[in-house]
Amino acid sequence: PLRGLADRDAYLAAQLGAPPPGGGAPYFVPTGVFVESIEFLNPNDVQVSGFVWQRYAAAVPADVSRGFVLPEAVTGTYPGDPAYRFTEADGTEVVGWHVTATLRERFDYDRYPFDRQDVWLRLWHRDFDRGVVLVPDFGAYPDLAPAALPGLDPQFVYGGWTPDYAGFSFVRNRYDADFGYRGVQVQQSIPELYFNVGLKREFLGPFFDHIVLTLVVALLLFAILALTTKAAEIKSRLGLSTFGVLGSCSGLLFAVVLKHGQIRAVVGSQQTVYLEALPFILYLAILLVSLNAILLDSPVRLRLLEYRNNLLPDLLYWPLLLGLLLTVTLVTFHG
Repeated sequence: PLRGLADRDAYLAAQLGAPPPGGGAPYFVPTGVFVESIEFLNPNDVQVSGFVWQRYAAAVPADVSRGFVLPEAVTGTYPGDPAYRFTEADGTEVVGWHVTATLRERFDYDRYPFDRQDVWLRLWHRDFDRGVVLVPDFGAYPDLAPAALPGLDPQFVYGGWTPDYAGFSFVRNRYDADFGYRGVQVQQSIPELYFNVGLKREFLGPFFDHIVLTLVVALLLFAILALTTKAAEIKSRLGLSTFGVLGSCSGLLFAVVLKHGQIRAVVGSQQTVYLEALPFILYLAILLVSLNAILLDSPVRLRLLEYRNNLLPDLLYWPLLLGLLLTVTLVTFHG
């Protein structure tokens, strides 16, 4: 993120190597953003509302359009009439809009529910071919440090998210189209202005929502495993047959599948996320407990299972489950 006018000028001097579309010197238009609300509508769409304003110096020709474009917006790409407009004593024209836009962006949910997302407003000027460069309106913010959250309303609720940083940045994007402006490399030589908001998910809600069911299912599976035995006398006293074990595991499997479906509904993407390690481990545990009961009741004698009435599977149950969870955690966050 850019921190001041010196950063802006140094960046533009280094990056604006080619003349802007249309030739001549670029027009710098300070642009400010104040975000009032951010709401995730689904895994890929986020709704943002707030104010965007621009300052047009007297040197900017009157025939240069006053306005901007949100190219990644599904709705609200071209804001309507300005919410306010006035001219300062030095001839600078200030124009402001209230914006409500739905942005479609790509988010990474690989570490859900410990994920962090970057929501951005990508800003273009309306006139692609006039050499207009949008730059941050640094004078509008008392503190530009990203941790100070410049441009964010401190009063609104983030709905399960905690703001981490905010600030402007420039990105040079390349396009293989001229947008209809023949002979002009539109937007090719102009760095594009972004306003970025970093968000951290409040993980306790979704984490405990799923960890409670995982713990209950794991404890019930362990109880079933501990009661599974080959000794006919013990089996008759407990009333737990192989068929009873399979029936109990089927019921637990149904509960885990439903909870897994809730995770997939939240993420809504093809990638596998960290929290899915819990249902995957439970699937394996249910399979092994069921297989253990079948092998104990089969005519094939397996000394490892028969030793002290199925003691070894009981001892290996928790180290296996917790070891798998630890391995997935290390690979996800430190791999």
